[in-house]
Amino acid sequence: MTAEFDREVLAPVRRFLGRPVRLPDVGEWEVSRSGGLTQLRLRIGADQLSQNLQKNSAAAPYFLVCLGYWLARVSGADPALHVEVVGAPPAPGTPLQHYRRAWMALEALQQGLGDRFTIVGAPAQLWPSSPRLNAPVEKRGLEVGRGGREHAVEVQLCAEPRWAREFSVIAESINSFERQLPLGLFDGPVARSNHWTPGGAAQADLWAVSPDRETFHLVELKVEGNASVGVLPELLGYLWLLHRARHGLPDGTQLDGGGRGIDAAREAERLLGWIVAPRLHPLLLGEQGSPLEWVAEGLRGKIALGVLPYVEEPRGRFQRWSASGLRRF
Repeated sequence: MTAEFDREVLAPVRRFLGRPVRLPDVGEWEVSRSGGLTQLRLRIGADQLSQNLQKNSAAAPYFLVCLGYWLARVSGADPALHVEVVGAPPAPGTPLQHYRRAWMALEALQQGLGDRFTIVGAPAQLWPSSPRLNAPVEKRGLEVGRGGREHAVEVQLCAEPRWAREFSVIAESINSFERQLPLGLFDGPVARSNHWTPGGAAQADLWAVSPDRETFHLVELKVEGNASVGVLPELLGYLWLLHRARHGLPDGTQLDGGGRGIDAAREAERLLGWIVAPRLHPLLLGEQGSPLEWVAEGLRGKIALGVLPYVEEPRGRFQRWSASGLRRF
């Protein structure tokens, strides 16, 4: 990061938010001005996009977008945002699968931001030739087990119907919460050798359907201390995959496969993605606004976004919804 970027972008955003904000220690961050227009630029290596989307390095483009949003609040003028990805894609394997998923999320981000955002360096083939989604092999259990705090909250929200009922009163009406929607994408039949994006843990945390089945809800759940900027590309990547499952690829190719959850998303009229967490990273949500406003603006008619915080008990259990923190975009 240049001293100029720190002085003219990061410092005023920190002052505006009143929070200590740090950038991922990757890439080249620059600011320039021409004809009264401020441009924020990030040059990042393909290897950084080859990591899990939750990691700050892979989420660097989203940090740039967040800074652009808050700088606009400070200055009163939207900056132009430019990301350049350099270097060759990784060799076949898990890093390549992460790389492809990162680009799917970036495609959604580009759709959301429109003219505010340009990105160069996309791979020649973003989507597989014969796209197929996987399906759960068995019904998701409701045992807490040894899955950690996030897993325990997932189970609690699904096993105790009161939380879905209260969500229906506070936010939107749903039947119930269900755990772990598989969203692995394959090129051809579902097989280890055909993975296009990561499998295994590539599952949305929670999903739900409205009683009239017209709205499909997808939830990314975070526990205290785990609400990083990476939750945005993670949620966008899953939502965009569902959008493509509903409407097909730009060339008309349809995504086959998927189970009961994917079928419900295909049948619904509306796709709504939620971030559910005790708190969000200060770059994602503040008293003065949220960059999600920009993203949702361009996705309107395709995808809606929302945030609903919750309060944790000292032991990490879900205690209650924080209705005052509900935000829709």
